[in-house]
Amino acid sequence: MKAIQRTMTSAERLAVATPPTRNRYVDLLRALSILVVVYGHWLMAAPEVIDGEIRIGHALTDIPWTRGMTWVLQVMPIFFFVGGYSNALGLRSARKKGAAYSQWLRDRLRRLVVPVLPVLALWAPAAWIAVTSGVDTELVRVGSQAALVPVWFLATYVVIVAMAPLTLAMWERMGLASFAFFALAAGAVDVAYIGFDIEPVRWLNYVFVWNAVHILGYAWADGRVRGGSHRALTEAS
Repeated sequence: MKAIQRTMTSAERLAVATPPTRNRYVDLLRALSILVVVYGHWLMAAPEVIDGEIRIGHALTDIPWTRGMTWVLQVMPIFFFVGGYSNALGLRSARKKGAAYSQWLRDRLRRLVVPVLPVLALWAPAAWIAVTSGVDTELVRVGSQAALVPVWFLATYVVIVAMAPLTLAMWERMGLASFAFFALAAGAVDVAYIGFDIEPVRWLNYVFVWNAVHILGYAWADGRVRGGSHRALTEAS
C-alpha cells in the first residue's frame, strides 16, 4: 500500500512539474501503446507441459478467435505516430537553440536505450546460468526470445529517429507528398517481395513503412491532422 502511495505521490509531482504547453495526450498514447506491447506479448505466450516436456505455444495459434484482437490492439503505428509528433517538436526546439544534431540524437537515444539496459543486464547472466546448469538450450532460446521480443521495435525506432532530420526536412519541403513517397516505396517493396519473390528487399519496409507513419506525426504536430497543435504553438513549446 505504501509503495502505491509513493508512486501516486511521485506521479502527482511529475504532473505538477509538467509545463502547461506539453501535449499530455501524446504522453498518454505513448504509455498505453507500450503497455499493450508488453502485456500483449506476455498474454500471447502459451507454455504447457506435454508428456513431461515444456511446449512453448502461442495464443494466436492455439486460440484462433484471438487473431481478430490484433486488429484492435495494433498499437505500433500509434507509437511511431506520436514519436513523429515528439521528434518534430524536439528537432525544432534544438534548431532554435542552435544545438547540434549529434547532441539531439544522443539525448534521444539515451532516453530510448537506457531503460532497456537493466533487462539485458538481468537476462544475459540468467540465460548463461540456465545453460550451464543443464537447462535445455532450446528452452532458453525460446524464453530469451519471448522475454526480449517486446523491445524489437526499439531497434527500428532508433533508425527512424536517426533519420528524423532528413524526414522532417522532406515534410517541411514536400508536405504530404513525403508521406506518399514512403508509402509508395513500401508498396513497391511488397510487389517485389510478394509478387516476384525478391526476398532481401522486404527488410527495407522497416524503414519505408515506419517512416511513413512517423511523418504523419509531423502532420499532427503541424495541425494537418484533426486534433493536432498548430505549428506556431509547437515551435513555441
